[in-house]
Amino acid sequence: MRKVYAAAATAVLWVAAFWGATGAAIAADATKCVEIEGGRGCWYDYGDIFKVTDTKGDGYHPEVSWQTLGRNGTCKNYNGAGTTVTCDYDLAENQPLVFYVKIWDGNIQIRYSGAAHTCTSKPGGTCS
Repeated sequence: MRKVYAAAATAVLWVAAFWGATGAAIAADATKCVEIEGGRGCWYDYGDIFKVTDTKGDGYHPEVSWQTLGRNGTCKNYNGAGTTVTCDYDLAENQPLVFYVKIWDGNIQIRYSGAAHTCTSKPGGTCS
């Protein structure tokens, strides 16, 4: 019986370590992140993905507003504190990209970050 408990405990620890490491690795893969009080926005050039995380239980919601040549959009998170929303886009490669994290109370903007400038290509790639 002790062997069964030991094996189960080992499996639980392995799964917890795996998911913890995977979560950290996913966050580390972000090309660029911006964080302000209440929210974080990250751009992932692999997959053209924005992730917006609500980091504070204040009743407000975070958004990432972005713009590139000829396109713009907003990724919104209405799911509450501690949640992350993923928005998947198909953007042209090698284009300059600017984004902001904004905190909203309904339709009233409370605060926003400075502009984050990056590129739709891989780091080290050329932005036209």
